[in-house]
Amino acid sequence: MEEDCLETIVSLQELGVKVIFESLPKQPGTLRNIERYSELLERMQNHLSYSLADLHPVLESSTILEYWVRKESNTYYIFVAHPGTRKLRYPIAYKYYEQLEDIICPVAFTSAHGHKYFFNLEFHSTMSYLLFIDDNTGVASIRSFGDEIGTSD
Repeated sequence: MEEDCLETIVSLQELGVKVIFESLPKQPGTLRNIERYSELLERMQNHLSYSLADLHPVLESSTILEYWVRKESNTYYIFVAHPGTRKLRYPIAYKYYEQLEDIICPVAFTSAHGHKYFFNLEFHSTMSYLLFIDDNTGVASIRSFGDEIGTSD
């Protein structure tokens, strides 16, 4: 890893960004500033307190899901798309939703505070979900989208 990249990573770590390396970086090339690079590596190692084992997914399911999470204060908004949309390619086939199968997905969401919330999402061919979770009160609600799509031609 180039010295300037390592310096940027170290400065981000010092601001609180979690950085995880499988192995320590090595300085490339033949023109090396070994002292400066060693100093940066030492500073980086002082901030390495995480490993891959410390990382946990925000949303867990037996089915791979496409989703996004937005957090405002202690409220989470999680949009979960129908699992069949992972195969979606453009141009979209006419009535693509008719190719999607109904599926039930047990889902576990873990908040930044470590609270776990469990849902059973029952996807019909045209459905996606928006989950609302207030981490202060523990209240969770679900809104489904797409069930209202008609099949008339």
